[in-house]
Amino acid sequence: MIKLNYFCSFIKAYKNDKFEVFNNLGKKIIEIGQYEYAELGNRYLVVVAKGKKNAAYSTTRNLYTNWGVLDFNGEEVAYCGYSAVSIEMGEYILACQTIPIDDIYNGRELEDEDDRNYYNWVKNSENNYNFGLWEIINKEGDIIIDDIEGSEEDARMALDCYLKKSESDDTECDDISYSKYGGYNSWDDEAINEAFEGNPELTWNVD
Repeated sequence: MIKLNYFCSFIKAYKNDKFEVFNNLGKKIIEIGQYEYAELGNRYLVVVAKGKKNAAYSTTRNLYTNWGVLDFNGEEVAYCGYSAVSIEMGEYILACQTIPIDDIYNGRELEDEDDRNYYNWVKNSENNYNFGLWEIINKEGDIIIDDIEGSEEDARMALDCYLKKSESDDTECDDISYSKYGGYNSWDDEAINEAFEGNPELTWNVD
């Protein structure tokens, strides 16, 4: 028995726990077995993934190791090799290569309390899997910004600034940094360093 799932410009057909995907012009853009996951959540783009991890991982984001994005015709506009992808405003892709916190520190000594607090905060939270080098890609597959170091929120802010700067040359994009703490509790890096002695957990004490 075939089960169909429709969303905007795409149709997903399930056959014996496998799936294939067609666009609304009838073109097959994903063959059975080509990808292990496909998310129909956009008019132009389809998020796909390969490389399934151990099923003990409970969330979709952590269940697969290689993420990518296809366009309406099935072409990879973000190749299937990122550790995370998300689609913003329907037509921009945030794509990340995760850098585990241990790789960032690479065995170097934690020199001061700020360093130790930051390391322990990232190590003991989900941010350890949401920190890396991000690229922003448009729906045609062009990389419009690369080498954004930090969290998904940093990449989202970079995109927002890019779009605002496209409208006005007066926009300043580097006056606030969230790359060190990932915008923890919406506080920027400078505020956490100065007001909370480099410990993001202390921001919970603010009314």
